[in-house]
Amino acid sequence: MVLGDLLFKNNSYEEAITAFRKAQQLAPGTLNTYDMIARALIKLNRPGEAEQEFKSIIRQLPDHVPAHMSLAVLFEQKGDVKGAKKIYRKILEINPNHPLAANNLAMHITEEENGDLGEALRLAMIAHEQMSENPNINDTLGRVYFKRKSYSLAESHFKNATEAQPDNKIFQEHLEQARKAKESGKKSKDFDKFLDNSDMDESSLEEQMGESIGQDWK
Repeated sequence: MVLGDLLFKNNSYEEAITAFRKAQQLAPGTLNTYDMIARALIKLNRPGEAEQEFKSIIRQLPDHVPAHMSLAVLFEQKGDVKGAKKIYRKILEINPNHPLAANNLAMHITEEENGDLGEALRLAMIAHEQMSENPNINDTLGRVYFKRKSYSLAESHFKNATEAQPDNKIFQEHLEQARKAKESGKKSKDFDKFLDNSDMDESSLEEQMGESIGQDWK
């Protein structure tokens, strides 16, 4: 294991795999060797083989959360969102409060066309309760609130994410979208209130609307 670790740190991934394989022969039950081989294979852009290594860990230890998490990320990288979601749900069966699994599953649900935003909010809040300073978790919770049209809450969490990573363009875009939606919603509510409280006839209403529009252009 020591030789494999040194080779891995020196970016000698093929040699590291060979060393870890020898360590497996000496101690077949040492799961860490499977994990390190998988990580070396990922570095070599061989995700299919890495997937098999993580599955080998899970066959020996079905509740091994790190292996499940690594497998879920591999599924995401190859575009298998359905498979990744299934793994995240499995992790949450093992540990209902796992913050990263909850966060990532919430993100995927939010991105669905008709996703259950109630479930997404529940999961995002589980993650946020444990890692409230994490910018990615704040961004996910902001996205859930945005999808639910709670723009002020969305803005707050996007702001937290942006303050933690000021150079993150995606966080900046999300914050700007929330602010625009919040302002647009405020204008819409003000106009609805104006209509509800108005006792004017149609011609008077059109006249006042015209004056209001004219003022906006000045």
